[in-house]
Amino acid sequence: MTRRNPLAAIGVVFVIFFTICAVFAPWIAPQDPAHINLATRLSPPSWAQICGSDELGRDILSRLIYGSRISMLVGSCVVAMSLGIGLIVGSIAGYYGGRIDRFVNVIVMNAFLSFPGILIAIAASAWLVATRALADGGVQVAPTSSTIQNPFAPPTAAFQPTTAAPAETRA
Repeated sequence: MTRRNPLAAIGVVFVIFFTICAVFAPWIAPQDPAHINLATRLSPPSWAQICGSDELGRDILSRLIYGSRISMLVGSCVVAMSLGIGLIVGSIAGYYGGRIDRFVNVIVMNAFLSFPGILIAIAASAWLVATRALADGGVQVAPTSSTIQNPFAPPTAAFQPTTAAPAETRA
């Protein structure tokens, strides 16, 4: 494999490395990624903290190692969902053929390919937040802990729709 495509071999090494970091993060990380130490805030790289520390004194290397767990989970979920949806839609289009096949392959796929991926991701994120806010009664001021821990929840609070009832006045 390395003779034919060395970039693929390098990619496989990176995937294996990040998978090992994600699985063994509690044993590999030198410090607790959530431990706040204000005495070492914004310190440069040193032997105690190889990548330095952030504005709260947390070890950046530990946070990178633990962050690989979330990245691998999100990436795996996206691939699994895409595979599932693609298999179902492709099987239906291939089985029935004709107009359904043309509709899926020509219209739907060209519509998806004509927009940049980030624009579709932002639109899907806003739609998911809006439908969640409507399901929660229309009011969502700040992201909840379940929103932050859910890998399928949108990663931003910028699209959080809020509604307010008009104030009643008495004369």
